[in-house]
Order: sequence, then C-alpha cells, then structure tokens
Amino acid sequence: VWYVWLYYLEHNNLTSHQAKNDFHNMLGNNLPEGFKKGFRTIPKGREFNIGFHPADDQPDYVKEIYRNNRDTPKKRKEKKQERGYFTPKHKK
Repeated sequence: VWYVWLYYLEHNNLTSHQAKNDFHNMLGNNLPEGFKKGFRTIPKGREFNIGFHPADDQPDYVKEIYRNNRDTPKKRKEKKQERGYFTPKHKK
C-alpha cells in the first residue's frame, strides 16, 4: 500500500511529509467497512498469499510490481508472515 501511495502522490504532483508508520496508522484507523488490518501466512512454495495478485490489483500510474523478496524458489522454502489489509473474501 505504501508504494502505491508514493506513486499516487507523484502522479498527481502532490507532496506529503507523512512517515511510513504514520501512514499505516492513519490508514488502519480509517479502513472502509469490511476491511481489516492484520497478518496472513504465505504458504511454502508461493511468492504471494493465495488470492493476492499485485500485478492485477494496482492502478495504472504505479510503475512497478510489488515484490516481497520471495521471487526465487530458494526464498520460498519457508512460510512467511506478511502484514497487510484484507477483506473477508481473502480470509484463509
């Protein structure tokens, strides 16, 4: 979410002095109905959590695809906890 926010600011010629943690605190306190902040476990062998497809879910102004440092099979040997924002349809 943070990197999308940075590209949004750039795309719209806006500036913000908000720190990353402040941004996430503000966002977490103002999520739309049905969204929750929390953790999900990425299973062994997968780059992303089941049902999460960042290339399909990002706006056109975002210049890069989200990466979580699990881009090679070697880095996917163990499960990983990842923090994020979720809707009920993305529950385990």
